[in-house]
Amino acid sequence: MDLRDWQKGVDYVVNTPGCEGDKCLVNVPTLKGFEVIVARFLQLAVAFGSLIVFIFLLYGGFLWVTAGADDQKISQAQKTITYAVIGLVLMIVSILVLKVIEDITGVSLTVFKIDLQS
Repeated sequence: MDLRDWQKGVDYVVNTPGCEGDKCLVNVPTLKGFEVIVARFLQLAVAFGSLIVFIFLLYGGFLWVTAGADDQKISQAQKTITYAVIGLVLMIVSILVLKVIEDITGVSLTVFKIDLQS
């Protein structure tokens, strides 16, 4: 099998009786599938990070509301909320830094793509 045949794995077609035009696509694993896996993983990581920030904001708010007049508990609640906001800001800044580098250099850093065509 030649490398060019391997690169065409997504478009690999087999003659199969009963299919439209006697041709059906075969599910051949390729690097295109790996691109999708990485993209989905990054989307899930951002969604999971956002969910964690939201949970910690709720937790910090709950600690603050239930702290009463206890200064130590209020301080703990403030720290929890502060750290959650810092985490959110770091997530946003990291994405923005990647976008700025992408704009300056022209290299796509926020989209994972494997280009096998020469």
